[in-house]
Amino acid sequence: MNSLTQLESMLIGTDTEVKKLAMKQDATILVFSDSHGQKNLVHQIIHHFGKRCDSLVFCGDGVSDLLSALDDAWNQPSYAVCIPPVVAFVQGNGDSNRYPVEFHPQEKKKDDKIYHEISVPKHIVFSVAGHKLFVVHGHSEGVYYSTDTLLDKTRQANAQIAIYGHSHISKEEKKQSGYLLNPGSCFRPRGGQPPSLATLTIHMDSNIFETVFYKITIKSDGLTYTPFQPAVVSLW
Repeated sequence: MNSLTQLESMLIGTDTEVKKLAMKQDATILVFSDSHGQKNLVHQIIHHFGKRCDSLVFCGDGVSDLLSALDDAWNQPSYAVCIPPVVAFVQGNGDSNRYPVEFHPQEKKKDDKIYHEISVPKHIVFSVAGHKLFVVHGHSEGVYYSTDTLLDKTRQANAQIAIYGHSHISKEEKKQSGYLLNPGSCFRPRGGQPPSLATLTIHMDSNIFETVFYKITIKSDGLTYTPFQPAVVSLW
């Protein structure tokens, strides 16, 4: 269960859980992005995948949707167990750098205030199973046209993995100097792709990263998540 505390690193969790995540032999991350106002969709994604994941990464453009889910966790103990121990999120070009929230990001106890503010970083760096991750939305790195700048910034951060959004195109790139992952958009996909998300499994003693992309299908009785291999789509 997540403490819903925002650390100096901008991660949501506790220092103990962040250190534990860095040292795990195997860890799985729930990765999604670009929800663009679909709070219920984000809530359901976390409800389905959250318990089985060690961390959650949201790549921007819909930060308020994620924070709404964290507010739900603050108010509903039954939902709180779905939030992974460590949560990372970054500011998209459609997001603010601060948001009001019902949970208290600086303290563990409730107080008399109705809302508190939480900061939204432009990028975040943290470690998972002995590998360093660089998370960013991607608009400032020009990912519509190339991932070269993103890869350069990943190297500068001494990271081996870059996770980003913005293009609404799910893809993975295995480079000699790093691994790049875009989960696509969980609501507004492009290039003929379906709405999607991904899980990324990292192993301490391996540079082979296991990514599973999931197609999201909305049905009358709820959502279904089906593994799929994204078609190769280029915007440049």
